[in-house]
Amino acid sequence: MRRKRGSTLGLVAVVTVVLVIVGIGIFFLTKLLGGGRELANATDAGSLNVAKRAIRFPGQDAYSFTDQEVGMNFALLGEQPRTLNLLTYNRCVMQALIVALNAKDEGTPESAANAVKVYNALNSVGSYLRQGLESKNGAAAAFDPAAGSNSLRMLGRKADALDSHDRAFTKRGFSTNVYINPVVMQTFNTPPALPTNSTGRSSSGGFPFLTGYQPISLNVQGENLVFCGVPVMPFQPPHLISISEFEKDIGDDFATAQGQPAGALPPNSFKAGGKTQEENRNLFISAVACSVVGCLDRQYLGAVPYGYIEINNHPSVPEPKTPFASDATRKDIFAHELVDGIIANGSGPGSVFTTMVHSTFPPGDWTAWYQYNTAKKAHDDAVARGDLNPPAAPGSPPSTSGFFNSSGQFASEADCASILTPVAPVFCGCPQYTEPPEKDTATCVALLPAFKLAYRRPGENDAGSFQNNGWTNQELLKSMVLASRVGVVTCRDINAPNLDSGVKLFQHNTAYPTPGSAMNFGSTGTALQYLQMIDQVSAGCATGATLQQLVKRCQQIDPNASTQSVKALLDSKPLPMGARLYIFTDGNALTISNQPPAWSVNGTIADGRPGSCGQPYVVDSFSVNTAQDGTIMEPYLKSPVLNCQDSVGWIPSSGYRNLLGSLSFTNTCTGGGKFCQPN
Repeated sequence: MRRKRGSTLGLVAVVTVVLVIVGIGIFFLTKLLGGGRELANATDAGSLNVAKRAIRFPGQDAYSFTDQEVGMNFALLGEQPRTLNLLTYNRCVMQALIVALNAKDEGTPESAANAVKVYNALNSVGSYLRQGLESKNGAAAAFDPAAGSNSLRMLGRKADALDSHDRAFTKRGFSTNVYINPVVMQTFNTPPALPTNSTGRSSSGGFPFLTGYQPISLNVQGENLVFCGVPVMPFQPPHLISISEFEKDIGDDFATAQGQPAGALPPNSFKAGGKTQEENRNLFISAVACSVVGCLDRQYLGAVPYGYIEINNHPSVPEPKTPFASDATRKDIFAHELVDGIIANGSGPGSVFTTMVHSTFPPGDWTAWYQYNTAKKAHDDAVARGDLNPPAAPGSPPSTSGFFNSSGQFASEADCASILTPVAPVFCGCPQYTEPPEKDTATCVALLPAFKLAYRRPGENDAGSFQNNGWTNQELLKSMVLASRVGVVTCRDINAPNLDSGVKLFQHNTAYPTPGSAMNFGSTGTALQYLQMIDQVSAGCATGATLQQLVKRCQQIDPNASTQSVKALLDSKPLPMGARLYIFTDGNALTISNQPPAWSVNGTIADGRPGSCGQPYVVDSFSVNTAQDGTIMEPYLKSPVLNCQDSVGWIPSSGYRNLLGSLSFTNTCTGGGKFCQPN
């Protein structure tokens, strides 16, 4: 009996010990399992914070990059102040792509070289982000605080530390945070079919997002440029992804195989390994979590938002220095007595001349003197021959008023005695002052000093007033013709100035004679008015093709720009010669300013192929050598062909350093030769 009771007690003791051991094991196992869950939760939190932080860190001021082109092209695309990070990287991708597309259209070595510079700057940004996002220390700065804030009480520890870090390129084909407006795509010669995400959400404006991790290859003048945006999941927060999804997209060969430089494509997903040590048995326990970045509220238009266009009116040519007498002097012999003509009987001693009509003095009575001299000669000859009945002697001689001798002095009766023909044998008018010589040219040229002395016309030109708004080539040519009248005898050699000037506003169907108009007759207009003026003779190319090229570049800045809105800008500010205007956005809409945008880079020039619109127009006998110029019927009756041309030049630019184009206005003149027969 006692033996049986003792055996039962032993069995109970054994069972009790076993149960205690099993209970203790279950307790530690439960702690270990619960601690593992705590570690997994902490690792998840740390991994999510790595993805959350990755959208903005690393970040660097655009002007801090070794490649200075980064700052000069992308600074304003960053977050303030000029910080470039993964959130703004896709903006840089899109702008660099637009620069390359423009360069491809332009087809110049300069634009291709600039596109490569911008492409290299983009890869500098991508490489910087890649290195920073691959950095374990950078990941730990995000992982450790977030993971450490989670309790590991069941493991007896307070913190979970980052043990391993890796990156991947997941969500291929998902959205970047740059959306595509088709208006911008239509600005290229061949609108590109960029990959867009048609299945995901669209931008707030309804436009599709550019697809990420889908390389876009572009051949620009033999250079293979590969652009690839990064999916950052618009409208989504950073979130966890499976390890299998992460592992299958760990490489970037999908881009490098097409030509993307190695190490230049930023990742968007991260694998974080958390590790801690269990307190009781000092066992190391680890967990792994994978996450992808998210971008809740940052969407950007694919454009060149800080692009600008310059408009230039070339400077004035130098102001003419030749002095002009005022119209009140009226001292030009060609514009007065020689218009109707002066008659003479020679240029030697004893010859006389008089005007055909009243000028400073009334005309002399040539017929009366001819009749008097003829009658006197007949009488004198008869007497000399001893005729018994000679003709009666004439009475008193006629008046010498209006007659001058070949020295330009008032003629005497003895001088007038040389008038022996019923009609003056010599007629001097404007047509006689020419080359090659006409009939009587030699005599008239010899008498010209006497004409000027007799009629108080020393030779200054009758001219008009000047305006203080500069001189175009056309206006300078007009002044050259008028100035040449001072001291002219027969002809002057006048050639159009070999200069480029700006343009001024005038009407092609108006002559602008002086002194009724200023000699530099044009007025300051707006850029739109100049375009319309050029189209008066150019069949619409200025307000047609040239304006449309300008509009397209404006749409690369702001796709809301239209032909009408750009016209309104061009018509809103005067553009005097030597001035510049600039079109850019003020943050809300396009504006036009006399000052360049603050972000423009000095020395940047348009890199496209120059084009020009304008046609020559004849200016002789119209705006130059004009009827009634300076109270002159026409300064010269015989003149060569003179043409002038107002032109608008357009040079597109790729967007390198944000310059998208240059519009310029010039006035040039051609032709010239001998101007004869001063009038």
